[in-house]
Amino acid sequence: MSNELIARPPVVVDDQPTLAFTTYGVEWFAGRGGLTVPDVASLHSAGQSWLWFETPKGLGYKAGGWAKLAHAGVDLYVKHHGFAGTADELDSLLAEIGVPDGFHRTVGPRE
Repeated sequence: MSNELIARPPVVVDDQPTLAFTTYGVEWFAGRGGLTVPDVASLHSAGQSWLWFETPKGLGYKAGGWAKLAHAGVDLYVKHHGFAGTADELDSLLAEIGVPDGFHRTVGPRE
């Protein structure tokens, strides 16, 4: 039985594959002019799947399955941040902006 009055959160251990994925994403965004600033502390331990951004506030993407699968997904919720276009318009925008090597859009915005 513990005599501590305040429960302490468990120590979170950095996971090297997760950190490598986060570093890759952060460097990719930095190379695009710094319009987005990822919160590097948000995706660093095993089992985490969200990379949040300091700028624009509230933007985040969910990366799922990448640690154990050859092909995984990154969900970027663009509709919640003002994108109201079609899947074709999103494809045009992505072609203009670019996407990281090996990434591609698989599903358009949900109606």
